[in-house]
Amino acid sequence: MNSIQLAVAVVAFLALSVQGQKCINPNVQAEHYTTTDATIVSRVAALSVFTVTCKNDIDIPNLYVDINGKIAPAIKSVDVRNKFQLSWTDEPKKVSSGTYTIKVYDEEGYAAVRKAQRNEEDVSAVPHLFTVEIYHSGTYNGPWFQSEFIAAVASVLIWYWAYTAKSKLSA
Repeated sequence: MNSIQLAVAVVAFLALSVQGQKCINPNVQAEHYTTTDATIVSRVAALSVFTVTCKNDIDIPNLYVDINGKIAPAIKSVDVRNKFQLSWTDEPKKVSSGTYTIKVYDEEGYAAVRKAQRNEEDVSAVPHLFTVEIYHSGTYNGPWFQSEFIAAVASVLIWYWAYTAKSKLSA
């Protein structure tokens, strides 16, 4: 082997070895937001933006998230290294208050999840890379009684009071 072939082989080996690296001991910094007023929207939205720092300082190409049993890709930022976003929407009556734990998978974990789904195996047994927690304080659906109803009841009560007062004066 001459020196050019050796150099090409070394570069190819390094490229393949770096590409196959796995994030070790991920540290996750996350911020989240959920909509809380269902009087003006028809669906509740949840959003989390998170940055991952690996102990072995690798660039993570793709991540996948398990949101309520559905696997979706996390959107990767083009501006910040290893910064991702996940989001979903649902009907207000289906979203309760509390903490939602989202499992995050790398490409290897995603492949294992897809394989488990194809083989109809338990997906929860597949190890995830880390989790992201999103807290939802609850959704405000408006007052128990609409203002129009309260106005109508008040009108009827005032009419009744006036009618009975007039009847007492006439008698």
